[in-house]
Amino acid sequence: MSPARFLERSSAYCARFAIAIQNLGFLDAIRVFAWIRGGPQLRSLDSRRLGRKVFFRGYADKGVISHFFYPGTRILDTPECPVRVIVDAGANIGVETIRMRHFFPGARVFSVEPASANYSVLQKNAEQDKGMVETTQNGLWSSETSLKVIPGLGNEAFSVRPVEPGESADIEAITMNSILARVGGEIDILKLDIEGAEWELFRVNTEWVNHVKVFVFECPDGERPGATFQIFRMLDNLPLTAFISGENIVLIRRDTGWKVVTTQYL
Repeated sequence: MSPARFLERSSAYCARFAIAIQNLGFLDAIRVFAWIRGGPQLRSLDSRRLGRKVFFRGYADKGVISHFFYPGTRILDTPECPVRVIVDAGANIGVETIRMRHFFPGARVFSVEPASANYSVLQKNAEQDKGMVETTQNGLWSSETSLKVIPGLGNEAFSVRPVEPGESADIEAITMNSILARVGGEIDILKLDIEGAEWELFRVNTEWVNHVKVFVFECPDGERPGATFQIFRMLDNLPLTAFISGENIVLIRRDTGWKVVTTQYL
């Protein structure tokens, strides 16, 4: 490795560690950086800074636990129009659910995750928010159907597809209309990280989009080419303003008066 490359990587590492200290505190940042270099056993971080335990599986969850190492998306609501209902679709082990609970302690979060191993950790992270976080093991889809869960390159990359004739189902789909009925008919923030299923979600049965104030999603074209433009085509007639926040595209209804910033937890 060249000296210039070594310096660049060292600088990036120090920057990530500095943000982890701000989010978790010095000792917890050291623990997390050590544990993600170890095995996949379940770890429990009792974070004083966040006022809660955070469960994750060592190196196996390096990708999602690294959300603590980078600034993330925060919606700035208003006293006149506060955030009350959040849907975290593709919640994985619940790191973003934790983030949203931190910024919106009075909001209810509905978290959806299809992969069994991820979902078991999500449940442990949600146990501390009884009455405020509801979890369900389903795949988000445009219609009610049976789904196969398809492994990816890591614990962040599980996707789903409808079962083919003769196949057994892994899980059942849940639709946005079903979620709307369960959360009271309106969603303030919809965070999507569903590995390309966004294309199907915004293709048909899309009347639900009129009941969402904020859409937060990464560009899903790497998993399903054309998915991002499918989203924009379906939302074209809504009064939305678009922002870039870190790796997220954020679309906010203009009548909310809300803004977005990219920030650490505290």
